[in-house]
Amino acid sequence: MMNAEALFLEDGDTLVFEDGAHLAAFLDQVFSDNSPWIPPGRNNGRTAAHRERYCLRYFLTHEAAHFTYPITVQKTERPDFIITDRTGLCIGVEHTDAGPEAYQRWLSQTENHEADFSNPDGFPGDWSYEDAVTDIVTALTLKTESINKFGYQDADSYVLLIHLLTNASLDFDGDFDRILSRLPAFQHANAGEETKHFDRVLIILNGEARYWE
Repeated sequence: MMNAEALFLEDGDTLVFEDGAHLAAFLDQVFSDNSPWIPPGRNNGRTAAHRERYCLRYFLTHEAAHFTYPITVQKTERPDFIITDRTGLCIGVEHTDAGPEAYQRWLSQTENHEADFSNPDGFPGDWSYEDAVTDIVTALTLKTESINKFGYQDADSYVLLIHLLTNASLDFDGDFDRILSRLPAFQHANAGEETKHFDRVLIILNGEARYWE
């Protein structure tokens, strides 16, 4: 198996998967306990590309049985990835993080050992399901604006990967369901006057990924 550590960190990085077995073997590598795709620390060289490919693996897993092989996956800038199948179908894959800014600041402080763990006010506090919904909808709105800007590569369809980052304990049975149940219908949320839209949105939370229906 190829060394995936440096793959998809630079624009132009490309990999062809000849069939489903080839992709499955690759996903076993990047989902392993010592996965080379686990992003480094925020203050240890992490880049946007690390986060993008970390979430790409969830999309590849969800679609592995539906691709028309061979498929070519290429790291690009706008969108983050282009996936082309044997028929020439082109899928643009865009990634974004969603979550409270206070929690992002807290994460950075803890890695620098600057957070005051003895002071409860130093921790941003619980995050409600309603806040999660707001962040998801906002992420979709902002990224829809982005794909309609000049210079964004055309594709037959677009997929948005939303990595939901939260300080709340949203890792219990049913939490993901409660968030999804509070979201408006995807077709309604995705309606607008823009020329380009995301055809699907994959939401990623605590190692699980589900489509927004």
